[in-house]
Amino acid sequence: MDSTANGNATPSPERPRHSSRVWVWFFIILAVLTVTAITVEVWFNAQQQLTPETLAEARKKWEERGPRDYDMDYTFKKMDSTDVYSVQVRGGKVTAVACNGQPEDEIRYKYAGMQALFGFIADFLEQDRQPGHPRTFALANFDANDGHLTHYVRSVMTTKERQEITTLQFRPRAER
Repeated sequence: MDSTANGNATPSPERPRHSSRVWVWFFIILAVLTVTAITVEVWFNAQQQLTPETLAEARKKWEERGPRDYDMDYTFKKMDSTDVYSVQVRGGKVTAVACNGQPEDEIRYKYAGMQALFGFIADFLEQDRQPGHPRTFALANFDANDGHLTHYVRSVMTTKERQEITTLQFRPRAER
């Protein structure tokens, strides 16, 4: 306070006070944005998650529209290994399989065609739905025309277990 010559105190002009609560609003907005971002990410991941219904739709499309004669190359990654499979299917049956360029024996034919890949994925979906099984993230992409698998990823959240199938080439053969 300033004093005047006559001894009366005159108040000094007050400085404009900046709101001391601006920082509170900053952190409230920051918290809301954080919760929103996490919610959007969880929702987005849940929308991508492969369901038995989605797999059944793709399998049905494959059974109705899929070619009976085709050649297919795909990678199958599990943990630390990647194998490349070349499969030949004629009349709906696997007639030849090579893994990493080496021919496979006929016993393994039943594990290599598109139907086998659908079965493989269905088995994992069933396993992952069992009570007490660790949370698993699985997604798959299927061809819009005939339903063949183009990409599949399965990852168990609490372990390093991971499988990935990627169709490198899918070549339907001309119907005769």
